Amino acid sequence: MPQFKNRHCFAVSHSLFFCTALFFFSSAVVQAAPHLDVSIQPDKIHSQETAVLKIQIEWPQTDPAYVFALPQLRLKNLSLVRQGESRETFAQEKDLWVRKTFTMELKAEQSGQGIIEGFAIPYLDGLGQKAGEFSVSQLQVQVMRPPLPVKKMAAFAAGVLSFFVVGGIWGVRRKKASLKSEIPSLKDNTLAKIYSIQKDFRGEKAVTEISAEFRRFLIDYYQLLCKQATEAEILEALKSADLISEELATLRDILGRIREAKFIGGQLSSFDCEHLEKDMINFIQSKKNSNQVIQTK
Repeated sequence: MPQFKNRHCFAVSHSLFFCTALFFFSSAVVQAAPHLDVSIQPDKIHSQETAVLKIQIEWPQTDPAYVFALPQLRLKNLSLVRQGESRETFAQEKDLWVRKTFTMELKAEQSGQGIIEGFAIPYLDGLGQKAGEFSVSQLQVQVMRPPLPVKKMAAFAAGVLSFFVVGGIWGVRRKKASLKSEIPSLKDNTLAKIYSIQKDFRGEKAVTEISAEFRRFLIDYYQLLCKQATEAEILEALKSADLISEELATLRDILGRIREAKFIGGQLSSFDCEHLEKDMINFIQSKKNSNQVIQTK
């Protein structure tokens, strides 16, 4: 009889240990929560210009299939121009993660402070039950007064008048004639091709074609030896070049988004396509005309 009691107690203790371990394991799974990152760029703009609010949520693919609702914003001195969302899977160390991104383009109305009131982002689990809620504090954008066009026009008129008085009409005509005969630079030739692509294509097709021209521009502009380089190879080669940190960071961001567009193929929103095209064009426009030129056919 005592032997039976000992066996019974042993079985009960093992059952309790198993239940306790299962409880803690389940609690650990339930307590795992997605990671939220909110940013607005740029945070200083002129009136009538736009800034982009980006909300990114990441979680391990092994977690439940969370569902997030597009947040409703309360805005002051800002207006919503357009919005979009995307979802992608990416590798982090040895695990697969899911990233949900909301993008909202906001336009500044007048000088002062642009305010995005605090908002909440509730999310549901795979069973449709509320799994949690993010709380985002108030965000602000500094809206600056645009340069007065009257002052620019007055300065331009004074400059033109002085030029004609000192240099004469003959000098102006000669300068115009020399500009017409000038061979297109690498920068101008690349921009002309990109503008032509934008007329013929839209969305991801345009991004694919423009990113190819962008890669060729970088290879020729920085005189890289690898003529058929990928985005990663270009970035690696430029690390040894004499570039300022901001320029290298901008290139890293653009080239990373080009690789991302290839990876998620067919899932890039029109909003993200337009912004990627705009950033590539802005980068090329910011470069000085190099000594290298393209001979026109």
